[in-house]
Amino acid sequence: MEGRESGNPKDAPLLLLLEYGIAFWYSLGMAALLIKQLPDALHRRLKAEAVRHRRSMAKEVLVLLERGLAGAIPPPPPPFKGRFPITGAWLSRAIRQGRA
Repeated sequence: MEGRESGNPKDAPLLLLLEYGIAFWYSLGMAALLIKQLPDALHRRLKAEAVRHRRSMAKEVLVLLERGLAGAIPPPPPPFKGRFPITGAWLSRAIRQGRA
């Protein structure tokens, strides 16, 4: 990273190597992703989609990741509604009776 020798360790890029040929670089708050051993067929499909959408391959990958992860975290379930409210008194009684 030429031109960024500020002496501040926060400015130095951090490289994290993961399994399966995937590496992440973190520098100045932005991350970079390197994928090794990408199958040729998948690379061709990705390139064709990028051309079709008039995007760079990097932008196409970002769009696909954002779409793929958009629904990855499901919303929390609604609160449980039992037949009766569970109050502190009810819990204390259940504990005394050995039901907790």
